[in-house]
Amino acid sequence: MNGEVPKEASSRKKIATPLPKAKLAVVCLIMFADYYGVLLILPFLPFMVSDFFPKLDRTEISRKAGFLGSVYYIGCLIGSFMWGWLADIIGRRVVLTRCIMAFVTMIHHL
Repeated sequence: MNGEVPKEASSRKKIATPLPKAKLAVVCLIMFADYYGVLLILPFLPFMVSDFFPKLDRTEISRKAGFLGSVYYIGCLIGSFMWGWLADIIGRRVVLTRCIMAFVTMIHHL
């Protein structure tokens, strides 16, 4: 071989793997359902805080409502490292299946 590409290698076409649309749709639906519940509550947090703490002024109400709104996402950030570590140990499919089952159970009991 003097640096030439063999004819067999150059004539092969790369076959693209198809996108698993059904699986992607299920994951998107689960993510939508998860974040929909959180985003539904966010506009009402200041009213909830003012009901729980009626003696606070507006700045304190907004500070506490902002803190409550961000706590969920901070928990997601911390929890993602834990779930990622666990997925590395016992496998992604097992962890994902258990998380989905726990989420469905939690939604069912609400």
